[in-house]
Amino acid sequence: PLNNWLAPYIELGKAKGGIFWFLALVLRVFIGEQLTYFPIGLYAIFGMIGGYLIAMKTDFKTIRKFGFGFGFTFLAAFIINMGFTINNTLKVGGDIFEVLFSYRIYPRELLFFSLGCMCLIFVLLVKKFEYIPDEKVEAIKNKTKIVRNFGQVTLTLYVLEAFINESIATSFHLMFPPHKVVDWGDKDAFMYSWWGIILFVITFVGFWQLFVYLWSKIDFKFGFEHLNYALTKKLRKAKSMRDFGNKHTETQEVIPEKQTAN
Repeated sequence: PLNNWLAPYIELGKAKGGIFWFLALVLRVFIGEQLTYFPIGLYAIFGMIGGYLIAMKTDFKTIRKFGFGFGFTFLAAFIINMGFTINNTLKVGGDIFEVLFSYRIYPRELLFFSLGCMCLIFVLLVKKFEYIPDEKVEAIKNKTKIVRNFGQVTLTLYVLEAFINESIATSFHLMFPPHKVVDWGDKDAFMYSWWGIILFVITFVGFWQLFVYLWSKIDFKFGFEHLNYALTKKLRKAKSMRDFGNKHTETQEVIPEKQTAN
């Protein structure tokens, strides 16, 4: 609702120019059309809360209570909002898929749904991979190496993905008629080719898997995470997980057996 209310003022500020243009630019960073900091920033906030709970070795019962509580609350909000959205859309003869997926401002229905699922999945993953006996750590580490590699360089991948993904997508558009990059909102043959889209997905996923795998061979050097580690190492009093080689047993206390059973 806040996005829908403030979004028109962004366009008004741009139209007025001067200081209003600058204010509109600042407002656009936080609020407005899709993929702005709010509400997308909520994902990062919940991720920070989850990381903090794990770092503080919070009792799993507490994590489960808050995770399931928020998760089911958001899913209930999703169902309620979807009911209103479907009802209002049908009244005016609209297309519900068009309303949800062809949008300029991030729909609250999708926000509630994704946040709800994220909270529930977080609890399940913490139970399976964090609060486990030490004798299971090595087996879990070996099975989750690919996922953990991506987790170590998320910021760098976020910075690189727009340019690289756009380059891959552009190459596929050029392969199909009219063999040029179409304007925003226009369609070409590639967008209607099922085998072309499947090939694009395979190329897209395969590239990033290979990229991260090869990069891991040099310990992810030259990324933003590596730079941050190098800059803060001298200021840090306690050793980080990188100093220990990400060894679970040296950075995390042994979890009592009765806690893992909850």
